[in-house]
Amino acid sequence: QPNWDAEYNGSNFEQGLCSESITLNGGGNISFTGTPGMYFLEVNLDKKSLIVTPYEWHLVGAFNEWNQADASQVMTYDTEEHCLKFENAGVTADGWKFAANGGWDVNLGGDMDNLTQDGANLTVEGSTIRLYLERTQANMDNFKYRCTVE
Repeated sequence: QPNWDAEYNGSNFEQGLCSESITLNGGGNISFTGTPGMYFLEVNLDKKSLIVTPYEWHLVGAFNEWNQADASQVMTYDTEEHCLKFENAGVTADGWKFAANGGWDVNLGGDMDNLTQDGANLTVEGSTIRLYLERTQANMDNFKYRCTVE
């Protein structure tokens, strides 16, 4: 919520029903002890569970024969810039995208300022790639992905 009208904290969940990386601090805050990165967070207030699933993002394109599970193309989280980053990338104008978790179920392409699911191949060359998840409004309703290429 954008205000304190509805608050959910450690008292709303059961530790045994939460991911190992989640720590419930009594009736207070919820702590996360996992590796910095992008995660899918599943909150079930009825079951009192809080499940965290990491998303491993890969660069995928003509340069690696569109291998969405290529372990050499995994992006890492940059804690200073708050984005996923890949340096010395081999992306080419032949086309490339971002793919999550070694498959095509979640893949991003299209407009670099507003990447979309199943978007068109990107055709920009560069060696440093950054992927950002940004909130576009203060009310937390709208998020977008964008990328930069240097």
